[in-house]
Amino acid sequence: MGVVRRKAVGKYPVVDGVQRIPDAAHPRGFREYCVTQKAWDRRREELAQRANNRCEGICKRWIPPVQGDGMHILSTGAGGDDALDNLLYGCRDCHRYAHQPKAVPRKS
Repeated sequence: MGVVRRKAVGKYPVVDGVQRIPDAAHPRGFREYCVTQKAWDRRREELAQRANNRCEGICKRWIPPVQGDGMHILSTGAGGDDALDNLLYGCRDCHRYAHQPKAVPRKS
C-alpha cells in the first residue's frame, strides 16, 4: 500500500491509496482522503497541472511540481478533504503564510 500518510477509516475500501467515505451532507456525497504518500504525490501532480505550475496563493510564481504543496481550502480538521476541489497548488512560502500570517511570502 505504500507509506501511510493518514490512517484509513472504518470498513471503507482504499483504492489506489485514496479512500472515499460516504457523507450525505457533502455536495459530492462522499469525502475523499489520500491515505498513502504515493496517492498524495499523484494529487500534487494533478494540482500542478491544473495550475500550470503557478502558485495559486499570493505570489503567483512558477514553481516546479516537486517543490509545490497541496494547500487545503477547508482544513481536514474543519471538515475538508483531499479532493481536488478543496485543494490549491502553492509554493512553500504561501503555504507557510496560510498557517502563519506573519511569515509574509515573496511576491513575483
